[in-house]
Amino acid sequence: MEPERSADPPQIDTSPWPVLGWKATFVIGAISVILGLIVAFQPTGSLNVIAVLLGILMIFSGVFNIVDAVEGAEQGRVWRVIAGVLSSWAAWSSSAT
Repeated sequence: MEPERSADPPQIDTSPWPVLGWKATFVIGAISVILGLIVAFQPTGSLNVIAVLLGILMIFSGVFNIVDAVEGAEQGRVWRVIAGVLSSWAAWSSSAT
């Protein structure tokens, strides 16, 4: 007798964490703790830096959303363009003030 096989294909974990391993998770955690301590003890200057970095992240995120909408799958294309434009616009408008 053969063992019964499942009709569903095996699930493959495509998340990046198993590829990077525990070392990457440890490094990200250590950096987060260090940055948290810096923000706790030097809030004014560090929050300005975080605000600038968040603005840069929003600009890049918006650009990548727009590029993904143009080159990616057709499903949800309009929403990705809208998200990209709003993200980039929010970053630019907040940096102008």
